[in-house]
Amino acid sequence: MRTTVELKLLNLLKLTAVFAVVVSCSVCGTMGSAEPPISFELDVQPVLTSAGCNAGACHGKQRGQNGFQLSLLGFDADFDFDQITQQARGRRLFPASPEQSLFLQKATAELPHGGGQRFATDSFQYAVLSKWIQQGATRWVIGEPKLELVELTQRDFALRPDETQALKVTATYSDGSTRDVTDATTYLANEAAVVAVDAHGKMRAGLLPGETAIMARYMNHICVANVVIPQTRSLAAEYYAQLPRRNFIDDLVYAKLQKTATQPSAPVDDATFMRRAFTDL
Repeated sequence: MRTTVELKLLNLLKLTAVFAVVVSCSVCGTMGSAEPPISFELDVQPVLTSAGCNAGACHGKQRGQNGFQLSLLGFDADFDFDQITQQARGRRLFPASPEQSLFLQKATAELPHGGGQRFATDSFQYAVLSKWIQQGATRWVIGEPKLELVELTQRDFALRPDETQALKVTATYSDGSTRDVTDATTYLANEAAVVAVDAHGKMRAGLLPGETAIMARYMNHICVANVVIPQTRSLAAEYYAQLPRRNFIDDLVYAKLQKTATQPSAPVDDATFMRRAFTDL
C-alpha cells in the first residue's frame, strides 16, 4: 500500500506528464502535424457504451462496480469524466505511459477484471482511449459539435435463408458533419432464430421464414431495421387479391402475410382458436 508521500509524488508525476503532453500537442499543432484531438463525449463515451462498460450489469449500475461507477449508458458526461480522471486519487489514468493506465489494463484484462476482457489492445476502442489519455485526457475539445441524429443507411431488408448483410449506422452532428459509427453501435436482434446480428452489425438470416427487427443503439439514440425472410416458394399476388375481406384488418393481415409469402390458415372452431391463442401467449 502506497504511503501519503508516494501518492503525492505519483500525482505530481501525472500532472507533469499532462503538462508535457499538452505542450507537446501545442507545439505539434503549430507545425501542422498534430493528430485530431479526441473528444470525451464524441469518442470516449461511445467506446465505453459499445463495450458495455456503462451498462446496468456493469459500472452503470446504481452503485457502480468495485468502487468504479459510470452513468447508465453515458447520459451524464460530466459525472463520467470526474469518475475516470479524478476519483480514486486519479490513479485510473497515467498520461506519461497510457498503456500502463489502470483504465486500459482492466478493460483489456491485463489486470484482473470482474467484467472480463472488453476489448483487445489492437482494437479501435483501445486506440481511441489510449490516444485520449496521451493527449491529456481533456473534458472538452474547442468547437466540438453535438450529436444530433443517428440513422441506419438502410432500414428495410428482405433476406434469403442463411444470407448475410451488413448494417451501416451514420451519426450526424450539429456542424453538419457525419461519421460512420457502425463499429461503435450496439445491436440486438428481436428474434435471433429468424435473424441474428453480431457486434459489428452483420446480420445472418436463419432457416425459418418470418419477420423480425434489429435494434441499433448508439449512445442515447436508437434506430430499428426491419428484416423479412420470405418463404422459399412465393405465392402469386392474385392469390392474396382473391382472399375474403370483411374489414380493413384483413387488408393489413394479408399485406403482412404477402411480405413473407405465407399462406393464411384456414378458419377453425372456437376451441382450436383459444388453444392456439393460449399457447402463443
